[in-house]
Amino acid sequence: QYNKQPSWSPSFALPVFALMSDSHMSPEIDRDPTQQPSLADMTRAALQPLSRTVASSGSNGFMMLVEGSQIDFAGHNNDPAMLVQEVLAFDDAIGAVIDFMKYYPMYSALI
Repeated sequence: QYNKQPSWSPSFALPVFALMSDSHMSPEIDRDPTQQPSLADMTRAALQPLSRTVASSGSNGFMMLVEGSQIDFAGHNNDPAMLVQEVLAFDDAIGAVIDFMKYYPMYSALI
């Protein structure tokens, strides 16, 4: 079972719905890690209950969408520093998915 812990410690079971901000999330370059989790942490947190369900139910898999939406704002605002930080944050989230897939190599990821 996949059990890599995000830097914050969620504990929940499916179904789950999480709102991490009253409005949009802060860009990675401005994010206060004591106030908002990273995209990678949210990805890991979502994978935990999904992996428990896969392990216990013998299901045929699941679909999860991870979006780093702040990159659009960076591009529209011509803000290269923000753009680079958003790409790196998304890369970390992809790394979380790849770590997960080491435990479940029978599943695929579409990036």
